[in-house]
Amino acid sequence: MPFYRLYYHIIWATRGREPLITREIEREVVEAVKAKIIAIGGKAYAVNSAIDHVHVGATIPPNIALSDFVGQVKGASSYHINHLPGNQHKIAWQRGFGVVSFRRTEMEIVVNYILNQKAHHSQGTIFRTLENLGEENDDKHSHVREEHPPYVASGNDTWEDDEEAASG
Repeated sequence: MPFYRLYYHIIWATRGREPLITREIEREVVEAVKAKIIAIGGKAYAVNSAIDHVHVGATIPPNIALSDFVGQVKGASSYHINHLPGNQHKIAWQRGFGVVSFRRTEMEIVVNYILNQKAHHSQGTIFRTLENLGEENDDKHSHVREEHPPYVASGNDTWEDDEEAASG
């Protein structure tokens, strides 16, 4: 097995941002996501959801393309939910996903952000960078703060900035 340290904060939404992740299926969604991550060789540090999207903090083995990994997790979780006996709550995911990488030293920040999704949404303390998934005209999240979480570089950051900080 090769040595790797690849940490990702992955976000995807329900189709059309519909409020499909109800209280009745929320736990099943989270458990199905975790189970698939483990089944394909990843490690889930945190998985949580809001009514219309899922956040995952995970390590992904380098032999799996990130897009394949996310596609398999999304597919397995929706299949699981949609085939639960007696389940009336069907789920479908939008195409695509958002992702940012982070350092191991930032794990606590990422895990706390993911695990406290409901509080962040109710208090308006979510980060636009992590919630809009690059969607055009995302008015739903126009109230969120514009700054980036501490582990996400702003558009102005460069490798040179990191090198100067490290040597300074």
